[in-house]
Amino acid sequence: MDPVRNPYAPGAGQRPPELAGRGRELDVFDIVLERIARGRPERSLMLTGLRGVGKTVLLNTLRSQAINRLWGSGKIEARPDQSLRRPVAAALHMAVRELAPRHRAPDRIDAFLGVLKAFAMRAAPTGR
Repeated sequence: MDPVRNPYAPGAGQRPPELAGRGRELDVFDIVLERIARGRPERSLMLTGLRGVGKTVLLNTLRSQAINRLWGSGKIEARPDQSLRRPVAAALHMAVRELAPRHRAPDRIDAFLGVLKAFAMRAAPTGR
């Protein structure tokens, strides 16, 4: 393979020119979004794989699909030495801010952001 024309683009999260072999996951996620939009129950997706197989690129593509359908989306990375409280709050804040300009009740956005701020700032119970 010619190294200049090789579509493989190494690097964490860098999208290659062709997202090959991920059509099934993209289609399944479209179904998930549509079922949820219709109030139907749906199972979550779990992406697994070795380092460098394109999980981050696929997650970013799924996030774009959700945003294109007017769903909020956040991104967190769990770390063993860190509470999930602040990363979850930051991801929710980002998702709400993406949706706020199109929301039908802006006063509800402000109220939610106040609750979210209190959630983010709440101290963990002692001993945990």
